[in-house]
Amino acid sequence: MVTETRYKRSELFTLYGWYTNKFLPTQGTNPTSYADGWYDDRTARLGFDIYVLHSNGTRTKISGATPIAVVTRTTDGEGYQSATWNCIPIPLEKSDAIMLNLRTKFEPLTWFGTSQYFTTEPLNADELLPTVWNITYWWSRYYDKILNITFIDYIFGTSAYNSRTENFAYAITIPVLNLIEKAIEKSKAYRQTFDSEINGIKEPLTPKAIRETTYLRIRESINRGCREAVKLLPSTQKRSIAYSILMKACYDIFHYQKTDELMTHYNTLLDKTVGTH
Repeated sequence: MVTETRYKRSELFTLYGWYTNKFLPTQGTNPTSYADGWYDDRTARLGFDIYVLHSNGTRTKISGATPIAVVTRTTDGEGYQSATWNCIPIPLEKSDAIMLNLRTKFEPLTWFGTSQYFTTEPLNADELLPTVWNITYWWSRYYDKILNITFIDYIFGTSAYNSRTENFAYAITIPVLNLIEKAIEKSKAYRQTFDSEINGIKEPLTPKAIRETTYLRIRESINRGCREAVKLLPSTQKRSIAYSILMKACYDIFHYQKTDELMTHYNTLLDKTVGTH
């Protein structure tokens, strides 16, 4: 489970054919805004429509018929307002992203659509989780008596205009890797390939042949197996430490045999350093 605060950013990017502002778990440094207005002195409202954006460029609306997390100003003012939305569980494809579309309303008119979108990166997630989103707006409402227009300005992109969404949560299924087992398996596979293709040995090694196997050959087999096993980790930053732990685990297993105590020790160590594996 991943729970984040996501920030409306000023940076733009193109995802699946949509040109949109970024919606990221880090705050930006450049403010920008979306402005709108309508004739007469009117109550103004802001809200969002929420979509799942698919890799083929289509969208699935998940927020219902009317905008969610609506905030209201009936008189002139500026600053933060917040509202919540009860997100429902939504199955996701790994390539899906979440898109927020800003909506505006000047009473008693209907809701206006806008071209202001905020979109995540592809989340690599399996499900959008049922949490209560807290959506915070920095915005202003101003009625110009001379022009007879009610203006609104929604500002975002920096900590000074900290428009954000809290409790944005999704589930990522972590595959069961069993890294030690994979390292042993791949070490054996390399050893058999080495013996068969390089030395022409077709049958399992005899005790005498095992004793004659050099330390370097054993080390290289374990080294190759561990290098292949850590490639299963999605995070490249964690592969180096995982490789070190796997090498030590495989050497201990080679020297002392594969015991429950050894496996528990090294699996626990891997869990603490690279995550549940």
